[in-house]
Amino acid sequence: YFYIIGLSSLALLVFAFYKINRDVKAQKRINKELNLSLNTSKLAESVGSFGIWVNDLPKGKFYFSDNLYRIMGYEPQEFESTYEEFEKNVHPDDKQLVLEKSTAIFTEKALEPFQYRIYKKDKDLRVFQVNARAAVTEEGDKIILGITSDVTKEIEIQTALEKYNEELTLRNKNLMVANETFGEAEKIGMFGTWQWMIEENEFKFSNNLIRLYGFNPEGFVHHLSSLLTTVHPDDMPLVEEKIASMYKQEREGTFSHRIYRDDDHELRYLSI
Repeated sequence: YFYIIGLSSLALLVFAFYKINRDVKAQKRINKELNLSLNTSKLAESVGSFGIWVNDLPKGKFYFSDNLYRIMGYEPQEFESTYEEFEKNVHPDDKQLVLEKSTAIFTEKALEPFQYRIYKKDKDLRVFQVNARAAVTEEGDKIILGITSDVTKEIEIQTALEKYNEELTLRNKNLMVANETFGEAEKIGMFGTWQWMIEENEFKFSNNLIRLYGFNPEGFVHHLSSLLTTVHPDDMPLVEEKIASMYKQEREGTFSHRIYRDDDHELRYLSI
């Protein structure tokens, strides 16, 4: 009888040991995965310049991650994780905005990302962006989860790009005015300008140069052959010789030749 009881007790002991050992291994695995997750989260926070915070509504407490303190210029847990302590760093002009958004999250499931200014411990002014949403724990408690990011660099880059675009727009506007002014000067002075991008073999003729040859600038094909059709036959050898010298990028002085304008066939003398 006692032998049977002993065997039964031993079996129960072995089973209990097996179960405890299995539970311990499972707990170790869970702890290992949890630690890996926490370390990954901390690394992501550090690299991404953001911090995580939790508002435990039933307990009325806040939790700030270590990196949230760091992006504010503090050591982890240097000040008490309360809204009142955090709010001391918020720019005075943005305190009302932060308060309104913090209140709105109580009635909304998620907030649209918003930005506000904050003074770090060393009084350096930064721009933070908040993403937050409500959640419910397994115990049924309502909490607020939030991510606060330092977006100062992004704002500075965006501001610089906007300023550059404004300057570029102004330059383009001034260039357009200059081109229009130069175009009028061409008409008055009876001259035109041209460019030859030799490597690409592309040409750009001013509108008034095209008019001087008797063509309509609208729809005109910008190529040398378009103008050569107007050259006086007796002057073609000279023009071809000069074109060849230009192609070799040899320095050329001023020369003249005759053309018959395309529209009215009038004979004109041009100085190049």
